[in-house]
Amino acid sequence: MSKAKERRIDPYDGEAGTLADMMQKYDGVYSSEEVEAYFLQECALVSSHLLGPSPSKISGLEDWLRDSGLEQYQEQITAWCAENGAVTIEEIEENFQEIKAAIMASEIDPGDRVRVEVLQGKWRGQDVA
Repeated sequence: MSKAKERRIDPYDGEAGTLADMMQKYDGVYSSEEVEAYFLQECALVSSHLLGPSPSKISGLEDWLRDSGLEQYQEQITAWCAENGAVTIEEIEENFQEIKAAIMASEIDPGDRVRVEVLQGKWRGQDVA
């Protein structure tokens, strides 16, 4: 697969994207060379033939997210599923502590003391950093 079409998971926010997506996301923040190096060296390759069903097509995921009050975290949760090969709600529930930690980490600006509100109404964050 060419670099232009391959999708990788950005460890900063857990979102999957192409090199072009990363270039757009980090435009004005990093040079093209830095973004490409980050994409190739730090971002995990999304390999659809190894993952099985698309995480966005996990049966009942949208209902589960809505019932749990977690709709706003759908991108992060589906990215975690893609990265870890999870294809069922049961796998998400079994690994939910890890998923919460990934969401929390994606919302923290390094070096800043912040109040993290993750999974509003379901889990209360605390001061970190």
